[in-house]
Amino acid sequence: MKRTVLNFAILLLFSSIFLVSCKKDKKDTPQPPATTPSNGTLIFHIHTMSDTNEIGAYDSTQTFLSPDGRSYTISLAQLYLSSIVLIKSDNSELKVDGKYILLTPDEETYEVSASIPKGDYKGFRFVAGVDSTGNEGQLNHATAYPSGHPLNIGDHSDMYWSWNSGYVFVKFEGMVDTSATKTGPADFPFYFHMGKAQSRRAVDFSTSSFTITGGNSTYVHIMADYNKLLTGINDPLSWSTMTNDPSIDAQVADNFGMMFEVE
Repeated sequence: MKRTVLNFAILLLFSSIFLVSCKKDKKDTPQPPATTPSNGTLIFHIHTMSDTNEIGAYDSTQTFLSPDGRSYTISLAQLYLSSIVLIKSDNSELKVDGKYILLTPDEETYEVSASIPKGDYKGFRFVAGVDSTGNEGQLNHATAYPSGHPLNIGDHSDMYWSWNSGYVFVKFEGMVDTSATKTGPADFPFYFHMGKAQSRRAVDFSTSSFTITGGNSTYVHIMADYNKLLTGINDPLSWSTMTNDPSIDAQVADNFGMMFEVE
């Protein structure tokens, strides 16, 4: 009996030593450092505006004022952005290939890319409109882009001219007051439908800095002001173009490039 108790005590002692040793070894074993993701996500948060008023759901009773003080309403306001380029702190550039954004009032957040290398960026630039790769570079637009893609014609047939074989870069429609006194109701239809290569405009925010951190989302806030599209077009009867009036088209296209502002 005594031998049995002694053997049990010895076994218990060795078990305790073994457990303490295991705990010590586990504690002393170096653990690999936690890895930080090398990429982050860049998101454009874009507000659709008319001057200082945000355009949400289309409301025919909501009246806006043009730059020359003429009242108008909005029934449609949407446009394309493409050719996004990010400018790093060392002035090197990162092109976000194949990214297209169709800006509409009912959507504000647009993921540019989820694989942007972390670091400091001096700014960015993009093209207002659809770049040549998206517009002229596809031989058959009807099947070139899958459903859900901003350039898919089935999803966005209203932003494509089948007769012109190209995309509408910006589409802006509503009703405007045509009275000489600018005190009448907004009851005359207007529309701006701009496309073709000469209507594209480069938008440069190369001094609007931001930082990408690994594993996180960075938001860049942009305002797209459709009121600026009307700058210099004071005759309301000229508030209509479908890329067929060279004088109006040139003015609207120049305004197109001036619509955007970083908050």
